[in-house]
Amino acid sequence: AKLEKVYMNHNQLTGSISSYIGNMKELSQFLSNKNKLNGTIPTEIGNLKQLGKQAKKHVHFIIKYFYNLSKNVCLYVIDYFRVHLNDIGGTMPGEVCDLKIPGGVTSDCLESSESAGVECDCCNVCCNMKNDECFDCDI
Repeated sequence: AKLEKVYMNHNQLTGSISSYIGNMKELSQFLSNKNKLNGTIPTEIGNLKQLGKQAKKHVHFIIKYFYNLSKNVCLYVIDYFRVHLNDIGGTMPGEVCDLKIPGGVTSDCLESSESAGVECDCCNVCCNMKNDECFDCDI
């Protein structure tokens, strides 16, 4: 069996995101928001970069023949990456930004006195731990 989707949001989970996430070669969706995760986002996520390159080869085909279907038809690329409303800090790894995730990247990147937040140059949605509000970012 190949793991394609990880939905572990809204579970009050603690700890950090394991570097083993980089081994999930078929991963298309990753949701871990609304937990109590901490630490930093592992750079091993960049191991999925090859999958993104493979998907780029087929983008024309997907747009031409599957334009009216869900974005999730292509499982060779991560559709979206959400790690907001946790206690994760540090900088979003360049490896994540390099993946050019179609559905975007969401993290806690707004100023908050209660959370370290994530410095994120590629997030299209930024959240604030203090009040659970999220806003579109201009990237």
